[in-house]
Amino acid sequence: MRFKTPIPFDRLERSPTLRECQINYGSDDEHEEHEAKSGYKPFSTTLGFDPMWFTLENDRYNPYLATASMGIASCTYGNLPSNGYRYIVSSLQNLGFQDIDITSFHHRNAEDDSDFDKTCNLVAYAFAHQTIADENGRPCQLVALVVRGTSHTIEWRSNADVCQPNGDDFTMRWHHGFRASELECLESFKRYLTEHHLDDQSTRIWNLGHSRGAPVANLLGMDLNEMGFSSDYAFTADHVYSYCIACSMTTMDTDANGPAYANIFNVNDPEDFIGLVPLFSWGFRRYGSDVYLPSLATSYRLFNEAKPGSDKLFHVLGGARANTVHGIAGPDTFDRDSADCVADVKEMYRLPHKSAGEWRPFSDFFDTFCTVAGVKGLTLIKDATKLVRLADGAYMHALTYFMEDEVLEPLSPIAHNEQHYLARLQTLQNLQLDVTGCTLPDTRRVELYGPVDVDVICSDAPMPTDTYNDGVVNTEGVSLQPRVPEGRIVSQVTRGKVNTDLWDTPNCVSVHHDDRTHKTSVWLPVGGHYLLVLKARKPLEKLEGTVAAQHPGGPVYAQTAFTKPGLAQDERLVLDGADLIALLPDERVQAAYAAYAETGAFPQTVSVEAEPVPARTAGGDVTSSHNLQPGDHAYLRAYEQPGHRFRGWYRLDDSGNPGALVSKDKRLVVPVPGDLDKGSLPVRGGTAADGTQPADPWVIDNSAVYERYVAEFD
Repeated sequence: MRFKTPIPFDRLERSPTLRECQINYGSDDEHEEHEAKSGYKPFSTTLGFDPMWFTLENDRYNPYLATASMGIASCTYGNLPSNGYRYIVSSLQNLGFQDIDITSFHHRNAEDDSDFDKTCNLVAYAFAHQTIADENGRPCQLVALVVRGTSHTIEWRSNADVCQPNGDDFTMRWHHGFRASELECLESFKRYLTEHHLDDQSTRIWNLGHSRGAPVANLLGMDLNEMGFSSDYAFTADHVYSYCIACSMTTMDTDANGPAYANIFNVNDPEDFIGLVPLFSWGFRRYGSDVYLPSLATSYRLFNEAKPGSDKLFHVLGGARANTVHGIAGPDTFDRDSADCVADVKEMYRLPHKSAGEWRPFSDFFDTFCTVAGVKGLTLIKDATKLVRLADGAYMHALTYFMEDEVLEPLSPIAHNEQHYLARLQTLQNLQLDVTGCTLPDTRRVELYGPVDVDVICSDAPMPTDTYNDGVVNTEGVSLQPRVPEGRIVSQVTRGKVNTDLWDTPNCVSVHHDDRTHKTSVWLPVGGHYLLVLKARKPLEKLEGTVAAQHPGGPVYAQTAFTKPGLAQDERLVLDGADLIALLPDERVQAAYAAYAETGAFPQTVSVEAEPVPARTAGGDVTSSHNLQPGDHAYLRAYEQPGHRFRGWYRLDDSGNPGALVSKDKRLVVPVPGDLDKGSLPVRGGTAADGTQPADPWVIDNSAVYERYVAEFD
């Protein structure tokens, strides 16, 4: 997981062979007057391309190559028979490629999708090659392997094809849908190498993809490396360059981040939920090294430095203004809610929850979820209605994030959009900002439990920013910020609602509220001058909170808990941000980050388990709470079913026997003690006779179980 130093910007920009090339792509922005019947309007831009890149170390991140990879990936969309597949063909030609093979596009597009009649586990891809000079000036071949992202076809359903269980056998190494798609592409690529006599010891391979194309390219990178180490092929693994943009999880290999895959780079926006699925807590990983773009919540300074330029460029590239997702809380909440429904892949297919009048596993919900994400227009409305019916019970919370951010107010599609990624990468390149350090946050997440309103007050000088997402940088947004004696209110949560009028104003920070646990989250920049002013809406016996350093993908490196005295109704409490941040020593964060960089592992999590009585399908339904740390509050939920009335929650003792009634509220919040010793707790899945954990090999979430509860139904 440890990054080598990325290739320096000055070394890349001084290259005499660096040239600007025009690429052509189709914008699918709904606010534009579209030319083509598919909804795509031709756009073009220029980007740098340099054959010299493929003579450099392939295990060092190349920011120019990352930008070019996203540029070419954006040209894979909107290619149709009616427009002659003009985007991908012309763009590869402009970069100097020849013998361009786009055969797979012919029957895998919105006008002709006949290849999908038999299976959804397919992708479209383009192959091409050109002659370049190697590091010694001798001619060699550069072969491009370009995997298209999701089209408006049924291939999106392949994303939900996580596993093909054989009875109770869930043995798997890869995401089934991605793997099946990748193998078909790989066989075609092998034929292309043979037909054009390209398998040579000096051959370089440029492997890339965005969106659905990224996980397929990720698996291709793994296979190409293994082919490069094999005596059956002449090309070598050190000549393979793989860049996977907006990449989902692909494998359950525990060594996926090892040195054998150091030439694979996965570039993800933390505010894009696509990179979170299938879940890390289910045991999924990506091959290679994860590079994260700056997020307001975890890379505060880089995000604000790059945001104006990327907003302006996105408007040029895509003809639309960017909507700020405003942190990682939404995607992280979706991840948590999904994990609370099912804790591992086995539960995904075998644990039913009551939905749409039937007991359905999460795999059904996920399939419909992926179908909705791949369609638009009237089809979207119909499929979204189906999804709403399917998610009327335990799946409702995961659906809520999707409907709010994907359908009603399309924030996630903006974060995932190909031109948005291109604009951000191009801007970071122009500003020469190194993003390989974005896995170490420059913020601390402060979470406060209780019915309190929170004003985030900043006393720093106003920081010029792009308040209106149009690329114009100034301090005009200050006029939107209420003034108080201590400074300016830059972010605010009142009665559980985030004040979105303050988004993107000078010095604003990421905030979020979860009304289920009355939890308000604030991501404070380390070194900033902030106050948190709390006002109790109801009497509060005590105020509980945590301070954490959070990975851009959601997991916590380190966390500490704190308690403050209770508050009377309307009483105010002022907390100094610097004092809160100091509760979590930087040495502890650095040590936890070093452990992650070495092994890819995070601290063990805590779970609070729930089961219904009678068992599922014979009574009511419940959800548990997973991926917790000491100091967090677990949220359990009971769902009544026709003929089965909820009676109450009972905590199980160490012998598994229910104790006294805990609550008759269908919603139960369980605080996890901040000083909890996780080492003294049993783990999910139990312990096998030989002492290994867990005893059930399909239980990947090896979390410590704090408490177990049963929900009794009539």
